[in-house]
This record gives sequence, C-alpha cells and structure tokens, in this order.
Amino acid sequence: MKSSDQLAEFLESEGISKESQFYRYTLPEYLRVDADGKYFVSANPEATEMIEDIYGNGHSMMAKFLGQGLAFTTEVEEEFKNDDHILISVKMENILDQEGLIYPDVSSYTDSKAYFITIPKGEIEVQKIED
Repeated sequence: MKSSDQLAEFLESEGISKESQFYRYTLPEYLRVDADGKYFVSANPEATEMIEDIYGNGHSMMAKFLGQGLAFTTEVEEEFKNDDHILISVKMENILDQEGLIYPDVSSYTDSKAYFITIPKGEIEVQKIED
C-alpha cells in the first residue's frame, strides 16, 4: 500500500478532514510573517517526539528520523500556555498541500490527541490564534 493510501485510510480512521485544525504553542522567533501578513512556523529538524510509524512497520521511533516537522494537538492544551508562547493552528489542508504526513505522537501526555506532522518545505502556513 502506498503512503498516500495509508494516509487517507489513517485520516478517515481518526476522523480528520482537510478542514481539521491542529494546535500548538510556539515561541515568537519560530514564526515568520510574509508581505501579505500570513504567518509561517519553522519545522524542527531534530524533533524528539516518539511516533508510531503507521506507514512502515508500526514500531515506535524518534520523529527526527522522519525529517523535519512539529507536534500538534487536536485541542488547545492550556497547560502549555505561558507568557512567552503564542498559540497557533494549522489546517490539515496546508499539511497535504506540501505532501506532509501525520503520525501519532506516542510520547505525548496531553488529554487530546497529539500528532507529529512532517513539514517537507521547512515551514508551514499557520493561523495565529493568540499572543
């Protein structure tokens, strides 16, 4: 089965659509604003999350071996909120547009579902929710 088929099957099983939003708090230095006022967040090339390799053998592995990306949750996790961080969200559609993949983050301790999202272009468009 090709990873695109596996991705479609995984998204359906998780109830994720193109319009689904994912959230994270980030430091301002990881955000860039372009000339049109759009926000972009930089990917982490050395991500430390543990993921389930749903496109391979199903084993857990460190996310950094998949390439650059970031972890996001399906709901806003207030426990990560602090004065230095900004709440952002990303749409699944933006992830698909750059052929990113989504993996279950098995190292997360949040109440909502957490995913590691690969960001092949090194940054991805996000919405700034709050400062």
